[in-house]
Amino acid sequence: MPAVARHGVAATSAVVGVTPATLGVLVAAPTLWLVAWVLMRVDGSRGPGWGWTAAHVAFLGASTAYAVGALVLARIACGGRPARSARLAVVAARTAALVGAAGFAGQAAIDLYVGTHASTREAMHDVYAPILATPGVETWLFGVGPSLLFAGVFVLVLVAALRRRVPGAATWLFGVGNLAQVAGRSLPARFMALEGVGIGLEVLALGVVGVVGAHHQPHPRGPVDRSSAPRGPRG
Repeated sequence: MPAVARHGVAATSAVVGVTPATLGVLVAAPTLWLVAWVLMRVDGSRGPGWGWTAAHVAFLGASTAYAVGALVLARIACGGRPARSARLAVVAARTAALVGAAGFAGQAAIDLYVGTHASTREAMHDVYAPILATPGVETWLFGVGPSLLFAGVFVLVLVAALRRRVPGAATWLFGVGNLAQVAGRSLPARFMALEGVGIGLEVLALGVVGVVGAHHQPHPRGPVDRSSAPRGPRG
């Protein structure tokens, strides 16, 4: 029987393979993404240079951490005895997140390659051209990949929250963070900060999952059967 923590949330540390160390990866993933976003705003947007390189190394780290985080979230969401529908949703979401993480890692690797083979922002277009002309590269690595990643992670958090494996606040924070992130990319430049706010909310969302899992350890003893306990005389 899974341990139950405060507020009715099952202790995620009771799930086999989920430890404080692996839960820390959940927080590291969006944190690395936020670091990369800041580096791009500080220097990377100018083109090849230290900012571009450091930002995309951070993006590579974030995509790897998100892949590991998706596996951790899948274990949390499937803890206990999930219904068949929940298991199917978790498998689909986990697959989407892993495919998306691989796609985004590919995008970051291409960006790193371009940054090291071009000396100016204008020259980057010439290096990108033959790569993006390859069928499927622009569509999957620069479009569908990141979308699958965040959609998959959101569904994993949602299923975990519906099964009371994590606080419901994690779902709202991650969902609103996703929307703000997309808005920051889509709206005019003066709304650019929305993207950073969105990533920050994702850090909080997965931080909630990590903190709950790290601090709510399963009770060392099994549940007490009070029905067999001796009872005193009724007054």
